[in-house]
Amino acid sequence: MFGGVDKVEGKGYWLEVEKYFSKAHDLTLLGRYDYVDPGKDVDDNSRSQLTLGLVWPVQEWHGRWALELRDNKQDVPGTPSESFHDKQVAAELMLNF
Repeated sequence: MFGGVDKVEGKGYWLEVEKYFSKAHDLTLLGRYDYVDPGKDVDDNSRSQLTLGLVWPVQEWHGRWALELRDNKQDVPGTPSESFHDKQVAAELMLNF
């Protein structure tokens, strides 16, 4: 039982497309769309995110740089015409073992 409700039904999905360039030092470009509606019984609580990014390996060791641009939209429950809109930039150095 969660918050007085026996069952919470929601849905979520994502779609991602990547393009790998072996001749450009293993550069990868990506685009991703995420959508989550955590409770179908509640109106205006969905969240969507569009991400555009690139990933580039660091020389000959197990690391890679990543840069992502994100556009987020979060609906505000109880206000069907309003939503929270946010844009983000993320830069990462990832180490793979």
